[in-house]
Amino acid sequence: MPEAPTPPETQADVRPWRKRHPVLSRSILYGLGLGLAVLLLVLFTDQKEDDERVRIEALQKELDALSLLMATDPTGQSVLAQLDEKFSASDLPVITQARALRWRAMAWRRGAQHADAQGDEAAKQAAIQAAEKALAAADALKLPPAERVALRLEWAEALFEREELARARKTLPRPEELTTVPQALLATLLRAQGLRLEDKLPASLKLVAGALESVDVPIGTEQQDYVGGRTWSALQLAVELAGYLTAVGEPAAAVGAWNRLRAAAPHDYETQKAAALALTQGGASDDALAAWRAARSINGRLAGVEAAREPVLAALEKRLRAP
Repeated sequence: MPEAPTPPETQADVRPWRKRHPVLSRSILYGLGLGLAVLLLVLFTDQKEDDERVRIEALQKELDALSLLMATDPTGQSVLAQLDEKFSASDLPVITQARALRWRAMAWRRGAQHADAQGDEAAKQAAIQAAEKALAAADALKLPPAERVALRLEWAEALFEREELARARKTLPRPEELTTVPQALLATLLRAQGLRLEDKLPASLKLVAGALESVDVPIGTEQQDYVGGRTWSALQLAVELAGYLTAVGEPAAAVGAWNRLRAAAPHDYETQKAAALALTQGGASDDALAAWRAARSINGRLAGVEAAREPVLAALEKRLRAP
């Protein structure tokens, strides 16, 4: 039986792989291209978000710096000029827009106070109207709840300043809207000031004392709420409330509140320093000395600087150093 003929050797296909497998090649290349495009888009989006965060942080720092300018600006005009220069763009983030408008209102309130001191009623009324316009413009923005609460607190404070008490109380946020301790303490302080304006000082002091007693310990030190051109923690506001008891009530009656704050914030320099001053005023000299000793142990360098310019602290310092 004759053998079957041997088939001729097949010549190797030397074409590039992508030409030998065009469909698979295209699928792989398209997939790689699409993946690369998605990756570039994600990276571009992340970079834009990072850039926007940096921009917002820079804008907020500029707003925060206005507090230093306001301290030396009796008319508010320097602050307004800065706002005109740096915060007039239409593409500002909504929160930044609102905060800039609230700063405008604070500057105009300063202007109204200056005009009142000068006896210029027309200028005072013009400044009040400008402040109201700025607050209304902020209120018209789509703000997150915390920013709207802060706006309402500032607006109510402006109304209490002008002794428009009924409107101020309507403007204050409702209790259920106050979702943080700083917000609640700020609202309490404003209500207390309203009662004082109505010659209801005992009720005002009772309201503040009750709020201080109800604050949970340890008192929060995280800065949460941007109101009045600064960010507040619960502890900072508790110190403000205790200061109100000392300033407008009987300093001796506030001794218990200050000692509770001292115990609640044993490692906070500002609390211990404020307590040392207030307890001295309230006649609790030994407690004041203990508070100043605690402040010194927390930040001895700062304590030394402040004792050099504050007579009450200097006296406590002398007692500490006495043999």
